[in-house]
Amino acid sequence: MKTSLHMCLLVILSLLALAATCLAEQIKFADWVGIEEPDPETKKNHKRIGTYAGDGNSSVWLAVSASAKDRLELTLMSDRTIVSDYFSYRIDRVDTLALRSGIKGCNGNCLTDEVEKNGELIRIMRRGLRIKVEFDAAPDLTRQPSFSLQGFSRAYQWLLAD
Repeated sequence: MKTSLHMCLLVILSLLALAATCLAEQIKFADWVGIEEPDPETKKNHKRIGTYAGDGNSSVWLAVSASAKDRLELTLMSDRTIVSDYFSYRIDRVDTLALRSGIKGCNGNCLTDEVEKNGELIRIMRRGLRIKVEFDAAPDLTRQPSFSLQGFSRAYQWLLAD
C-alpha cells in the first residue's frame, strides 16, 4: 500500500513538473534567451529576452512594455540589493553612453526603465559585442557586470515578431 501511494505521488509530481515546464517556451539565441509564457491576467503570451553576466550574479531583460507600444521594459537584476536609483552602461569600449534612472522592484534586487523600441540604446546593442553596466549594491559595493551581446539581434527580432 505504501509503495503504490509513493508511486502515485511520484507520478503526480512528475506531471506537475512537466506541466510547469511546458507552459513557458524557451529559445536560445547564442548568449541570449527568449522566454514566452502565458500572462495569467490577460491570457495572452508574454515574451521577454535576456542574458546573464559572466559572473552569473546579474542579468538584463527586455520585454514589450504594457504601457506603450513603442517602448520596451529594460530590467537589470542582481543577486544583491540595489541601493542606487540609476545605472550607467557602456557598450564595447565607448565612453558611458547614458545614465538611466530606474524603478526599483523585485524586493530591491532589480531596476526597471523604459527604452524606445528603435532608440539609440537598441541600435547600439545590435552592433555591439558587450555591454557593461554599473550600479551600486549593498553593502557599499559598485557592481560592474558585463553582458555578451552575441545573439542579441536575433533575440530582439524574435521579441518583436507577432
